[in-house]
Amino acid sequence: MLTHGVSFDEASTVFADPRGKLEFDLEHSDDEDRFIQLGRSNKERLLWVCHCYRCGVIRIISARPAQNVDEIDYFEGD
Repeated sequence: MLTHGVSFDEASTVFADPRGKLEFDLEHSDDEDRFIQLGRSNKERLLWVCHCYRCGVIRIISARPAQNVDEIDYFEGD
């Protein structure tokens, strides 16, 4: 994750965003169900976080700062 400038600790905080958006990642769910969480981190950055659930625990696979299209999706509900 640090490749994208996002630490695990920061990425894990997006799940607490009450305005966060959760989507199923159909494109990357061949071997296991993967999901995308789009939300604000504790550092007020909008992040895109790919994750799965294993034994009831969230496993973060990848995280990066949101791109323009992600920001549009996040603010679409306003």
